Amino acid sequence: MSTLPDTYTPMRYAAEKVAEKRRQILDKASGLFRQHGFNRVSVSDVMKASGLTHGAFYSHFKSKDELIDRSLEHASARNREGFSTEEVSAQPLLECVQRYLSQAHRDDLAAGCLMAALGSELGRQQAGKAAFTSHVKAVLYSMEGAFAACSQLDARRTSIKTLATMIGALTLARAVSDRDLSDEILDEMRAAMAASETGSEDPRS
Repeated sequence: MSTLPDTYTPMRYAAEKVAEKRRQILDKASGLFRQHGFNRVSVSDVMKASGLTHGAFYSHFKSKDELIDRSLEHASARNREGFSTEEVSAQPLLECVQRYLSQAHRDDLAAGCLMAALGSELGRQQAGKAAFTSHVKAVLYSMEGAFAACSQLDARRTSIKTLATMIGALTLARAVSDRDLSDEILDEMRAAMAASETGSEDPRS
C-alpha cells in the first residue's frame, strides 16, 4: 500500500496556493498604485491584473484600505532587498544614488521607489501612512551604515538629507513635461550628490 510523502498534505498545498495568490495580488497592487495612484486604481483593477475574480478579493483582504497597507509593506520589503545589510559602505550607497537618479528609474513608476511615487498622496490620507512611515524609518536606518565615519547624530542627519534630496529630485524630474529639463535635473543632482558624498569638488563648477 503506497503512502504520500510526509511533507505533502492537501491542507499544506491549499495554504501554499492561497499564499501564492495573495503575493500575486500584492505584486499587482503595489505596481498599479505606484503607477496610477491610490484613487485611480480600484479593487476590480487589481484583481483583473492578478487574473482573479473580484469576489476572490475578500478571501484575502477586508477592504481596499487593508490592501493599501499590505501592498506598501510588500513593496517596502522588495525595495529594501538589496539595501538591508547592516554594513553598507559609502561606495555602494553612492552607486545606489546614481541608479536612483537615473532616467531608467524615473521612467519606471510601477517598479520604482514607493516614497517618490506615493509620498504626496499619503500626505492626504490615513490608509497606508503607518506602513509608509515604517518603510522610511527602515531605509534611514540602513543608510546610516554608509556614514560610519560620522558620529551617530551626523550619520542620522546626513541620511535624512540624502534621502530627502533623492526623493525630491526624482519627484521633480517626473513632474515636469520637458524631457530635456527632466534629464538635466537628474544629471545635475547625480553630479552634486557624488561630489558631496566623496568630498570632492564638482568638476563642472
